[in-house]
Amino acid sequence: MSQSHTQVNTASGRGIVSLAWDCAQEYEQVLLAYLVCVWHLEPGKARRLLGIFFDNKVIRIRLAEESRKAGNCYRVVLQQALDQFLANTSSIAEAQIAVLKEMERAQANRFFNQAWARHTIAEALRRVLFFCSEQNERFLYDTLLADFARIPYAERKARRPMREMYQASEKVKLIFSEQMEAVLLRTISDPRLVMQEWQELHHILPELIALDPEMATQHDLAIQDMKAFWLELLKENLPGSDKSFWSIIHNPKSTLEDLQKAHACAKSQRGVCRLPAELSEALNYACLAAEFLKSGENTFGVSTRMLGRGFFWLSKQKWLDPSSRELAEKAEGKLQDMTLVVND
Repeated sequence: MSQSHTQVNTASGRGIVSLAWDCAQEYEQVLLAYLVCVWHLEPGKARRLLGIFFDNKVIRIRLAEESRKAGNCYRVVLQQALDQFLANTSSIAEAQIAVLKEMERAQANRFFNQAWARHTIAEALRRVLFFCSEQNERFLYDTLLADFARIPYAERKARRPMREMYQASEKVKLIFSEQMEAVLLRTISDPRLVMQEWQELHHILPELIALDPEMATQHDLAIQDMKAFWLELLKENLPGSDKSFWSIIHNPKSTLEDLQKAHACAKSQRGVCRLPAELSEALNYACLAAEFLKSGENTFGVSTRMLGRGFFWLSKQKWLDPSSRELAEKAEGKLQDMTLVVND
């Protein structure tokens, strides 16, 4: 390809900027890898051709038009534009470019899409790392990587109290979600398609948890972590008190007033952002069980059926300690006995 041809295209393409063209610049390494690994071009030649592609007036006009159309995904647009550019360039004998065969098309699409998906994740993680470093919270970034790798809290190098580790997981997942959406917004012409593109990338690389919108924003603890978290929670003192949940719930001498305070405190901690939902519910029903066994009355504003279901559910949790499981079973049994007496 002649130098004069390159210069003409470069000069004529200047000044035409579009969101799709900006996206192409940001994903330059993906386009370059596509030329080298799929079109089998020598790296130096691939870079030169990519430079011509970026500055080609016809290409830039097309990308500008595609940027103005609703519903466009630049991942698809750029691959199609690049393939068309290479097909046209292959007609020039001195370019020495072999056009892709039809049987190679599926593999070419797979390579391009997977490379694009990996670059998207890498960019989102880079942004999260930058944010955490700026806030002097590198622990948050390390937590995100460990969460994606599904490493239990108990097996992580940086150990902190379970509540602190869980809240770090919840916090950094929000940060990741925001950064992932910000990256995706630069790859589509319609902001309403963000979640659709995220899901599409998940279909392209299903093995990456970060590309699953649901898995990336949820956090399920391993049973060993739930056990440790539950025991840590029971050992926490009630606000303004020197008594822990454990010392109140599992002490037969606890007053009804103390049990009611423990229940009120447990209710105030409900909410997945502060505690895992299962632990929050377990603490609530454990307090209800202890208070019910003490008073012998259901004064909680909960139907007998729902209360019984709650005690039964609590007794079946595998991560529950034996004492709390026994407490739930006793409460369920007493509730059943009261129901039988009423029915008789």
